Amino acid sequence: YPDAPSAPVLSEIKQTSVKAVISAGASNGGSPVLEHQIGYSLSNAAPSVWVSGSNLTLTGLEAGQRYYFWGRSRNTYGWSPISARSEATLYAGSWIDVAGVKKRAVPYVKVDGVWRPAESWAKIAGLWKVSG
Repeated sequence: YPDAPSAPVLSEIKQTSVKAVISAGASNGGSPVLEHQIGYSLSNAAPSVWVSGSNLTLTGLEAGQRYYFWGRSRNTYGWSPISARSEATLYAGSWIDVAGVKKRAVPYVKVDGVWRPAESWAKIAGLWKVSG
């Protein structure tokens, strides 16, 4: 079996989506890796959904919820162990009425004269990173 892939690296955390990337483990277990999957769940116990790919933007998630993410790889002998877990909390969601159509309210901030979606940042191990 292949080694477990890296814990998912999470970025582009938004109200209903997050980008998740995993990297192959140190050994392919003697056979080329045929598939990578990223799993996620609202529970920290185990993934409830698996999606094929190693670099994915997962959509259709619930705003304001904390999600947990894992990775795994498969070769001709079977599935790797599940990777270490990552987690992120999506931005809280709210809705506004625009001419009778419900749309997500996304907070914006003006940066150097340009309006951009707001992001939260945190200092992690001495480095500033976008946080969830």
